Amino acid sequence: MAGLWRAHAVRGRVVAVTGSVGKTTAKELIAAMLRTQSRTHMSLGSVNSSEWLARAMLGIRPKHRFAVLEVSAGGYPGQMREVAPFVRPDVAVIVALARTHTTVFTSLDGAAEEKAYLLDSLSPGGVAVLNGDDSRVAALATRARAKGHRVVSFGTTPGLDFRGLDATARWPERLSFTLEHEGRQMAVVTQLVGTHWLPSVLAALATAVTCGVRVEEAIEAVRYVAPSPSRLQPVQLPGGAVMLRDDFNGSVDTLERALDVLRTARVDRRVLMITDFTDFRANFHHRYRHLARLVPGTADHVVFIGEHAGYAERRLLEVGFPAAAITVAEDLREAAHFATEHLREGDLALIRGQMIHHVSRIFLDQVGEVRCWKSTCTLRKTCDRCPNLTSPS
Repeated sequence: MAGLWRAHAVRGRVVAVTGSVGKTTAKELIAAMLRTQSRTHMSLGSVNSSEWLARAMLGIRPKHRFAVLEVSAGGYPGQMREVAPFVRPDVAVIVALARTHTTVFTSLDGAAEEKAYLLDSLSPGGVAVLNGDDSRVAALATRARAKGHRVVSFGTTPGLDFRGLDATARWPERLSFTLEHEGRQMAVVTQLVGTHWLPSVLAALATAVTCGVRVEEAIEAVRYVAPSPSRLQPVQLPGGAVMLRDDFNGSVDTLERALDVLRTARVDRRVLMITDFTDFRANFHHRYRHLARLVPGTADHVVFIGEHAGYAERRLLEVGFPAAAITVAEDLREAAHFATEHLREGDLALIRGQMIHHVSRIFLDQVGEVRCWKSTCTLRKTCDRCPNLTSPS
């Protein structure tokens, strides 16, 4: 049905956004920029399974001049080959590749090949917007051009169509940088936390300008786009501390970028609250040894949560981290109690965990009642609107 709708009812320009990381933020930015020109349809949140992508396609109406859809390839091998033909985008955006969905793709080369199916399904005369800093993504330009498509590049490398320079984002400052495009340099200011969002913003700017938005208008639209929920989303706690909710993607690559934000923050105290992480291809012993190497110089206090918290504490003590600066919490409820009792004004607390742990409940317990304290939950959504949040677990 979605394929038929795309072929016979969709009159607007369809933009499809994919990548291992940063695609939801890029999608939100692109939609904000395109809305400065005309009515724009957008897939909701991070719902990007085959079924929900088809539903998003069926939501496009004749009044929409643009449609921006997030396309995932991480559910199972061949998913992109299945969905790309009915999306048949006019503009295909590949933001970046990273170590995510490693149970589906055993290598980044395999992930790149899967993403390439989106380029193969571009409509005639389509445009591929590619990350020129990512060697695997940049290599797909040859594939796109061979099929007659135009390629627009972005990144920090000299010679790219949209180049970001001098990116800074030291908390409490947000990401800002200089955009170099067609011989001009323009200042870009965002609400995003961390310089690692630069590819998403550049991808959005490149896409919007490709679709006819003036670069000045696209830059202005960026100012008003807030961080996506649970992706380094800063929230104020009643006691004055700031919590960075970063619990949607639990991969090691996103963990390392989040820790960079914590490490460089200008605050009184930096607190890390973490259960575990994914996509490291090792058991929990190796994961916590890796984490112990990352923490010194990054956090002033660490709260380990869950069944392996004691083991994580021992590994951190081995690298010389002070015992008084480590808290072991048996579960999320205990971690939430720590946040209530010990976080204070001047603190910046980063909460991280695997998606199944739903560590967002640490924050939600600070601002309301949480009665669901399951140790794991397979629902792939944040807890904010979950009907079970205030029901007994």
